[in-house]
Amino acid sequence: MNYLTLMTMIALALSTRDPREPDPNLCLTPIRPKEITVNFDQAFDQLMGWEGGGVLHEVEGDWGGATKWGVSQRSYPMLDIPNLTEDDAKDLLWAKYWNTVRASQIAPELRWDVFDFGVNAGYRISARTLQKSINLCRRARGDRRHPLKVDGDVGSLTLEGAREEEPERLLRVFRAYRTKHYMKLAEEYRGQAKFIHGWLRRAEGGANG
Repeated sequence: MNYLTLMTMIALALSTRDPREPDPNLCLTPIRPKEITVNFDQAFDQLMGWEGGGVLHEVEGDWGGATKWGVSQRSYPMLDIPNLTEDDAKDLLWAKYWNTVRASQIAPELRWDVFDFGVNAGYRISARTLQKSINLCRRARGDRRHPLKVDGDVGSLTLEGAREEEPERLLRVFRAYRTKHYMKLAEEYRGQAKFIHGWLRRAEGGANG
């Protein structure tokens, strides 16, 4: 095969890739997370760096409204957010987010990202992102099995699929999808562009700042 033929084949392959999907090659290069979250207490402490801890705040343009301990009034309209205690917030965040996405049963490298994205964007969005990431990594490996159903429910098949992938490679794709989600919000919804730099830093993992 001569050089011209090879380059033509590469160009054709690139031109036929679905532009709506992240590049499958994202699955091939490992990415090192800044910090590995082992348990919920660590995840909660890290989350507070982004959510402001016990300080009640309401940022203009933030759809969540009044927020304290990472719990927003929009998500819990009947809850007394100003008087929410840390212990009550931890119980809620553990049950609604950490436990719902079954963070303790996925690789430590993924736990923070899946949990944090759930708190920030909704646990079903985070779960669907994990499922899409598994499906894309399977395709990158040439796995021809039927893809996971992207339903936002982290069940046994999703957990099994996550365990089959190299955690760092799966994390890279998950973060790419997360970034895509934020970019869409910033581009398509009025008043959201001002949050993009913070969102992208958050999508990179690790602590605020």
